[in-house]
Amino acid sequence: EGAVRYTRQVPYNDLAAAFFAVLAAAAFDGWRRTNAPASLRMAAVFAGAGVSVRYTAGLMLLAMLAFLWLRRPWGAWRGRLAASATLAGIVALTLSPWLARNLVFTGNPAAPAAQPLFHAPGTEYFSPVALAQSVAFARSVGFGRGLDDLVLLPVNITLRARIGDYSGFGFRVGVLYVVGAIAFLCCARRDSPGATALALAGLSTLFW
Repeated sequence: EGAVRYTRQVPYNDLAAAFFAVLAAAAFDGWRRTNAPASLRMAAVFAGAGVSVRYTAGLMLLAMLAFLWLRRPWGAWRGRLAASATLAGIVALTLSPWLARNLVFTGNPAAPAAQPLFHAPGTEYFSPVALAQSVAFARSVGFGRGLDDLVLLPVNITLRARIGDYSGFGFRVGVLYVVGAIAFLCCARRDSPGATALALAGLSTLFW
């Protein structure tokens, strides 16, 4: 109950990104089973909506592309290329209003990323010092980045994470919302193969 109350008081957008990621995964799974172009286009729209929430949600697009190219038969590269172009193009189209907004207000469509490409030193829209501090803080959060830390991650998250304690995750585990939501979708829909859901969740987690 304390964790729920805490997360209601902070501006997290993990759940919104997870919502669109689950919809994208469901549509992509529908395309995988039926090869219906409409399902692939819908998956791209949902993936683009996720990226509009936060850039890191683009990992779902990368996961779908990876799953697409690792899919058998190996020799059907023309179909894979067309499907990849459909995914990437529709994601870009869905994201374009947000990119245009960023360009109008900041002069950088990818703001706050890639500032050196669009602003000369001293004219940045976002303070480079503040961005560097944010990146340094983000990299300091967590239980470690070694192989042993990855193996112990489930135990650390469930037993060691405490609200507001940033030596661990402090409940900043947005990627787990995506994994958990896809797993729930897999269990809730009996006609949805678990292999696809687990593969997408695993690839998203690996990229993250």
